[in-house]
Amino acid sequence: MFRRRSDVPLACEPRHPGWFTPRAEDLLRRYDVARVAADPPRVPGGDAPAAAPRWRYWRWHGSPRIYYSDYAEPALRELATQVRAATGRGQRWVVFDNTAHGFAIPDAARLQELLHGDVPKQARG
Repeated sequence: MFRRRSDVPLACEPRHPGWFTPRAEDLLRRYDVARVAADPPRVPGGDAPAAAPRWRYWRWHGSPRIYYSDYAEPALRELATQVRAATGRGQRWVVFDNTAHGFAIPDAARLQELLHGDVPKQARG
């Protein structure tokens, strides 16, 4: 098993509903594997990080069009709220995978501004 060889953070981004059951979450937790909070979620509950207590992981792919859409200010503010709420639960990782039109970098930069309190008064366009 992987955990016998390494202690690095490990994540699983499941797409089948079977991975969103208490039994599956127990299995992930036992092996210290984080369940990714994905956007858009493929199944109900897929938008919340779970399992591994030492870290939380969000992976946003663009919505409504996966890989192509950027995120509006309200969505980024909500994500910042979720990431802040995970404080005290170890590491927090956020990956933007909406790269087809180059939105990942500006979305990540805006999230950093929101997380670090450098929030301009005007809304992002």
